[in-house]
Amino acid sequence: LLDQAQQATGENNTSEAFQLLMEADQRILGVEDSHKKFIDISIAAESAIEILKRIGVSTGESARLLALADLERDKDYDSAIEFVAEALDSAKSTIESHSPNITGTIDSPGLQEDAEGDVDITLKNIGNVLAKEITMQLSGQFEAVDAPRIGSLNPGTDILVRARIVPHASGELPIRVNITCKRHFDGSLLNFELDGKVSVFSAGPPYTIGRATETTKCAHCQGRVKSGFEIVTCRCGSNLHLTCAKRTGQCPVCSQKFSF
Repeated sequence: LLDQAQQATGENNTSEAFQLLMEADQRILGVEDSHKKFIDISIAAESAIEILKRIGVSTGESARLLALADLERDKDYDSAIEFVAEALDSAKSTIESHSPNITGTIDSPGLQEDAEGDVDITLKNIGNVLAKEITMQLSGQFEAVDAPRIGSLNPGTDILVRARIVPHASGELPIRVNITCKRHFDGSLLNFELDGKVSVFSAGPPYTIGRATETTKCAHCQGRVKSGFEIVTCRCGSNLHLTCAKRTGQCPVCSQKFSF
């Protein structure tokens, strides 16, 4: 095109020469843009492959596609860009398949409205990569007194975390735990959620001591509690012989502590 433009100039055909020069300029810009695109994607692909090497994962397919891209770049930039983009996608897909995955359960032996109590949260990493810098945030109809910070969790392991809350309602209250952690090899931030329910008793004394007005069953020894026997009635509704309550020190149903 440049030769043609020069020839047109020699023939005093300035209009044609200008058009040829503009077309040549666009083609040059296109090559420069393709080169930049190829370089940018190559750098990203090489970085992703380096991450895979660092965590001991095979890079065979990604490396093969990257090598093909290098071979193609001298012949067909568009084809080379396709290969290098495939190499990047392959490496990224492999990286994403290596991540922590945190699940768990929420449990509480029984809470009382407007009183501090413990919620037991078991976290388990069912992924294939270490989760680090784990944090938790609790939400629901309660005030979170504290939400412990967990250091890290290896794949296939679990940990019991105890959080303290003050419920502001009674009944079966929903609770959500938002979990944030980082993937250990690249620091990527990941988020998970746990949903559950906790039983909350109405505000009032945790237990009362009195005499049975009818025959019932002791929640501890499963023996009969005859009318007139001294009993402890827990806030969860369970009845115990007073002697059983003194012996165990807590309710076998909701784990309410007794102090006599």
